[in-house]
This record gives sequence, structure tokens and C-alpha cells, in this order.
Amino acid sequence: MAGIGFELRRLNRNNTLLGTIRAYGASGLITSGPWIISILSIAVLSVLLAKFTSAHDRNVILSSVTHIYAFMLILTGAPSLVLTRYAADAFSEKKPERILPSYLSSLTVLSILAALSTAAFFHYGVAVSPLFTLSATALAVLVAATFITANYLGALKHYNSILAAFFCGYAVSGALAIELMQVDPGNPALALIGFVIGHLLLVTMLFASLYRELPRGEKLFDLSCFKYFLRFPALAAAGLCYNAGIWIDKLLFWWLSPDNHQVLGAMYSAPDYDVAVYLSILSIVPGMAVFCLKLETDFAEFFTKYFKALNSTGTLNELHATKDRIAEALRGGLSLLAKVQGTTTVLLLIFAEPLTRFLYLGAFQIGVLRVTLVGSFFLVMFLALLTVLFYFDDRRCALVAAGLFLLTNGLVTLLSLLSGAAYFGVGYVLASAAAFAFTALRANHLLEHLEYRIFNSAHTPATT
Repeated sequence: MAGIGFELRRLNRNNTLLGTIRAYGASGLITSGPWIISILSIAVLSVLLAKFTSAHDRNVILSSVTHIYAFMLILTGAPSLVLTRYAADAFSEKKPERILPSYLSSLTVLSILAALSTAAFFHYGVAVSPLFTLSATALAVLVAATFITANYLGALKHYNSILAAFFCGYAVSGALAIELMQVDPGNPALALIGFVIGHLLLVTMLFASLYRELPRGEKLFDLSCFKYFLRFPALAAAGLCYNAGIWIDKLLFWWLSPDNHQVLGAMYSAPDYDVAVYLSILSIVPGMAVFCLKLETDFAEFFTKYFKALNSTGTLNELHATKDRIAEALRGGLSLLAKVQGTTTVLLLIFAEPLTRFLYLGAFQIGVLRVTLVGSFFLVMFLALLTVLFYFDDRRCALVAAGLFLLTNGLVTLLSLLSGAAYFGVGYVLASAAAFAFTALRANHLLEHLEYRIFNSAHTPATT
């Protein structure tokens, strides 16, 4: 992640107003650009499809895409952090030729898992046509490949390539979905075929950037990367729990909400809850931009200086001074993050009613939006501190935090569904707040006992 900081410092190297604006803009695009493009593209597609498809077919298309994204995010949650660690270690050991074979190996395994699980779900659970099942399976494989490839490119600092690929891929996906649906408006599988072609372009562009960057090794595939799952099981579990935690409340609302809708077979939706939560998650963009800029520049810079001084000829006074700068950078960054995200949250809470009227949302959705906006505030604070735990290689506590987020969101959401609409969204709020509180306490402890953590880690088993 520190590689992001190098680019942001370059943009703001003259410390001018224009440089600061450029740095914050780049930070926002780096952290939020791909998924904003994803959400907006699907929203625009929903509006455009309404002109020439039935409400049922449109719901089938959009619900299928949403289910595929949810399942593939959860599926790739575990390997993402482990494979990033493998790539980082390969660079550190000056063996970048190991990365491409590891990428191809992991991509092959994940593609098989994505294909089997998706084909089974749509064939047996949804009972759609063979063409629809085949299209959905192909889209799931490409979505999983998108996440994994973008993950590797992020480690290589190719942020512009990621953004360009997402923009082109989704533009083609939406355009072809609309064009193909006009050929036969009663066949929703055609829209998925449009998505498949667009995502194929997206993956191809991402892979081309990755292939140009990485040196070729002697082997095309290298399964040794999977040993990292045995070496860093907590890292894999943390990624899985975090991604599952993000989706668990949506899944429970799809399946158990009294206001849910059976789209087709095992596919359900809870549109009133979904729209409000997706809007609240969009509110974290300013906070993510601030977090990326401040934490990945000042904090990462002093963090790196500390270990350089530790590994070379740094004096004890230099180490203490740099440690203080690390603490100052972290606290200053979190303070600014809280102010920016807090201001954004308060403004959206005040103007929630006119915003929802503009989007033709109802009174129920206004209530859910206001509740989940508070949850999104805590979520971005939790994300920032979770990254700090990864910086300190505190994998065990990162797993505890992600597990706490998943379990709290699942259990409290389930209780809220049993208690009534007045409590909808509370699970997301309490889960984010609890995970934030835990990571805040842990990060503060790590800063206070940094020397002990560093020297004791040499005797810590590799599987922690």
C-alpha cells in the first residue's frame, strides 16, 4: 500500500492548493473509483432497461448481477490478502518473476470454484434457461478474475490502468446489454451476454497491464503461492470475514425480510433496504480519499523510516523520535478523517429527505438511510485502523476485528428483522462501531508498545 503514497506525494510535492486538490482527487479515485463506476453503471443500466423490458425481466437481470458480485467478493475475500502478501514478499526478495505464475495458478483455481458454484446456483436454485446459466457462469468467472487481477495491479501501483479498464469494461457492458435486449426484450440472458463481453474486455485490459509489467519466469504456473494459505491462515480468514461482513446484512434481508421479493427461484431481493444502504456506502468516498492520502503518505513514510533506522545505524533517540512521528501522523490522519467523514455524514443526515425525494425514495428508505449513514461513518474509521493493523502485521487481531464485524452484523441484523422495521440497519451500525472500537484500542496499544511488538514478533510463529 505504501506505493500509493509515493504517487500521492509526487502530486503534492510543491504543497500548493492545486497539488493538494490533485492529490485528494487521485486518492479518491484510487480508493473508490472502480466500485463507484460499478454502482453508477448498474444504476444507469436499471433506468435505461426500464424503457423496453418488463419489471420482472429487469429484476432478474439486476438481481443476477448483484448476486454474482456478492458471491464473488466473498469467494475472493480469502485469497486477496494472501496473494497480495505473496506478491509483496516476491518484490522484497527481488524475485518478481514468481508473481505471474502465482497469479495464473490462483486465477485458474478461483475460476473453477466460481464456475462450479455459480452454475450449481443458477441451474438448481434459480432454474433458468441453459443460455442464462451459461452466461451467468461466464460472468461470475470474469468478475472473480477482475477482482484478483485488479488486486495484483494494485500491488504494482497501476491505478490508472485499473480505472481505465473499469470505465471501458462497464461502458461496453451497459451498451451491449441495452443493444442486445432490444433485439429480444423477453430474453434476459441477452443482457448478461452483454455484461460478459464487457467484463471480458475489462479483464483483458487488466491482464495486459499486468503482463507488460511482470517479468516471465521459467514456469507458467507455480502452486507454491498456495503454501501462503498455510503460512498466513489468519490473513486469509480476515479477508473472508471482512467481505462476508460487508454482505451478511444484505443477504439476511434478501432471505428473511418481511418486505423481500422473490425474484426467481432462490434469488430474492430487498430493494427498499438495498438502495438505502448502497447510498450510505457511497458517502464514504470523501473519507476514503482523506484516509488514503494521509495514512498512505505521512504514516507510511515515517513507518518506513523507522524500520530503515532500526535495520541500519539509527540511534535510540532517532528511533524514539520517528516513533513519535508515526503516532502523530496516525492520530492526525484519523482526526482529519473523522472530521471530513463526520461532516459528510451530518450534512447527508440533514438533507436526507430532499435527497431521497429527488431519487423517488419512500419514508422507510429515508429512515434506513439515516441509520446506515452512521454505520458508514464507523465503517470508514474501521477500515483505516484495520489497514494500520496490517501495517504492523498484527494478523491475529485483524482477524478478530473482521470476525467481530461479521458476527455482530449477522446477529444484530437477524434480531432487528425479528424486532421490526424501526431497527432495520442497526446491525450494520453496531458492527461497524464495535469493529472500530476494537481496532482503535489495538492500534493504540501497538503504538505504545511498538518496540516490544517488533522484537517479540521474531519469536512469533509464522502461522499467527
